[in-house]
Amino acid sequence: MSVKPQQLFAFCAVVEEGGFSRAAKVLYMTQPAVSMSIRELERAFGQPLLDRRTDPISPTPLGQEVYRLAREMRDRFEALKRLEAMARQPDHDHLVIAYGAMAEVYLLTSELVSFQATYPQYHLAIQYVGPDRVGEALASQHADFGLWVDPPEDSHLVALMEWEDALWVVVPRQVGHREVEASTPLILPPEGPYVTRRIINRVFQEVFGRPPRSFMEISHPEGLKQAVLATGQPGILLERSMREELENGALIRLKVPGFPYRCRHVLCYRRPLRKSPGCLALVRYFRGQRRTKVSAPA
Repeated sequence: MSVKPQQLFAFCAVVEEGGFSRAAKVLYMTQPAVSMSIRELERAFGQPLLDRRTDPISPTPLGQEVYRLAREMRDRFEALKRLEAMARQPDHDHLVIAYGAMAEVYLLTSELVSFQATYPQYHLAIQYVGPDRVGEALASQHADFGLWVDPPEDSHLVALMEWEDALWVVVPRQVGHREVEASTPLILPPEGPYVTRRIINRVFQEVFGRPPRSFMEISHPEGLKQAVLATGQPGILLERSMREELENGALIRLKVPGFPYRCRHVLCYRRPLRKSPGCLALVRYFRGQRRTKVSAPA
């Protein structure tokens, strides 16, 4: 078989990120290396697996089936890597926290630094599983905890911590305040499984009676911010992903009907929780954080 696992993993990243450059960032590869992997993969199958005419790039019918199988292979490979790491370090407990929105990296990295300093004996793996796959990662036990935006109601899920957030329409400061109407082109997250895009579509449908008009679609919040700053077009982002730009005045919020849309990031685990010292320590830590925040003076 001429297909290599690395080519399939690169293909998964291109499909999930909607482009070669964004996939390269996620994979810590150069864009030419990702492009070459996809070309070799398509050569092995004898036909295109990606429709490059769409923005974002989307899989062909054959590409969809390849993606489904490759994703399963990648998940099993990641599970084997975690098992190997645990076997090599039996005295260390490995915790996996899955997240599905790139903006949640800002939350996880800041909140977990303190936990890691308090419990250095436990190894934390923060794993991006893609939009709409946090629940799947928890159910399959590929992750111990999951962080997602406005999770669904599920009696098996237990919330450990919640963080408030909001979707805002923003523009660069030099553009100034302007009106945003239903026909205004916007820089948005891509269509598909992205929770924030579904929220935006729903708000526009309720307020304007139509979906938003897309000027450009970018999955990564850093790319969204840079596109707004570079083009001057309004964009819709989660506040937590652009706090620095809001504080230094690089971006300003616009008053638009339906926005800000208040949402929440929720850190959960699925019953029954793995009864490891590390998992129990993380639960105790965040429950303590929650009590501290609730009892803190206003």
